[in-house]
Amino acid sequence: MTPKWWPEDLLYTVYITNRLPMARLKMKLPYALIYGKMPYGFTCYAHVPKTKKDAKLGERAIECKLSDFPSQYKRYRLLEVKANKFLIAKDVKFSTNVTDARRSFLIENYTNDLEEERVIQNLGKMNIEVEVPTQGEGMSSESVT
Repeated sequence: MTPKWWPEDLLYTVYITNRLPMARLKMKLPYALIYGKMPYGFTCYAHVPKTKKDAKLGERAIECKLSDFPSQYKRYRLLEVKANKFLIAKDVKFSTNVTDARRSFLIENYTNDLEEERVIQNLGKMNIEVEVPTQGEGMSSESVT
């Protein structure tokens, strides 16, 4: 990539980094600490236009999860839960249930994924140095084969 595009790359990197949990922030999101709200994962309901409704008593909204804020649209990018597909919507109502917000972004799942990723990256490597905490002492180094 030429230096001409580095500012765009930097913006993208900062955008993504601010939406990922950080160990030094006790697995909290920088975005959530700055703005006081989660950037994605909230349950929301996208309005179904009259032209797409099945009948008079058909669904007026579709349950979704907030995914993204695309820069090319002034709308929300949502994951439709039942159909398992993405959609772009303007008229969206957000759930304000706190337990729902906690369920939408499970830190435990994320940390487990990170550990699995480390294990996968180290597969096939010999004599890997691993830091293992011991009781009563600081950290010791053990060789793993």
